[in-house]
Amino acid sequence: MAVCKCDSRLVNSGIPNCVTGFERIVKLFFVYQTANDGTSNGIPCSQTIDEAFLTEKLNEADVSKRWYPTGKISTVTEVRNDPTTETIDNVDFIVEKGSRTFNGFFVDTATSTPTYLKFLKSAECPLIMYFGIDVNGTIVGIESIEGVSQEATLQGLKIQQKSMFSRPVPATSTTIAKNELTFTLDQLVNDEDIAYISAAEITADLLNANGLLDVTLDDASSSITELVIDAKLVYGSLCSKLPFSGADQVSDWLLFNITEGLAVPITTVVESPSGTYTISYSAQTALDEVTLTLTKEGYAQTELKTVV
Repeated sequence: MAVCKCDSRLVNSGIPNCVTGFERIVKLFFVYQTANDGTSNGIPCSQTIDEAFLTEKLNEADVSKRWYPTGKISTVTEVRNDPTTETIDNVDFIVEKGSRTFNGFFVDTATSTPTYLKFLKSAECPLIMYFGIDVNGTIVGIESIEGVSQEATLQGLKIQQKSMFSRPVPATSTTIAKNELTFTLDQLVNDEDIAYISAAEITADLLNANGLLDVTLDDASSSITELVIDAKLVYGSLCSKLPFSGADQVSDWLLFNITEGLAVPITTVVESPSGTYTISYSAQTALDEVTLTLTKEGYAQTELKTVV
């Protein structure tokens, strides 16, 4: 239901000769509505949206400020339901505006798996919003004015908490496997406030952006100068997860001696076979406790704790 003020009036209806816009949404970027430090997760107009900015957001150490992109979404439906009305003297009076719902399907080989469903399920409880990405790479959100400077900012579309629902749609003899996603927008989201930042103003490749990949590390063996680990992705067969390869640079890892309270210089990293890493470092004292952390961009893991 519209909030009618005493000074409510019509907005001028002129139309310029050339107007840009956005098309169908094919990807979402989930973001927390507010960062833990209370700052906004919106995109101010002064922000240059290039690959460096995108990489920073995808790899942000503070999870409350990180961007979580989905895979490509198919057959998206966004509908504002009919309002709740009361009929008096044969006149339908609007009591409350209808909810706006979102529905789509993930059909790619990876995004249709139970593993990807875990990601979708993890978005059901937190207070989050989303930036929609259209087929051309335009970012869609909500117009907002923020900060001391009152700068125009694109905020995400807020999702009503506990309204998100995701479920698997198993393959049949005539259909492919899918994961379905449904949610309702916050009641305070007004359709007329939806805005966008045009793809023409963006150099980052938003359409192909990938979220962080989770990696699990297992301690195969250790000595005072060497640590051998097995690194796997969370995708794949239960008994043979996909190996995590390509982290063969010293800068991809961080080793810390908890017992001594000191960082441990890594000298070499050798990967052989795929997903198995031999990490050499300066000699440590036997039975010292150390932690190994993966620092390579695009990946996340729980640090491995072991005793040399």
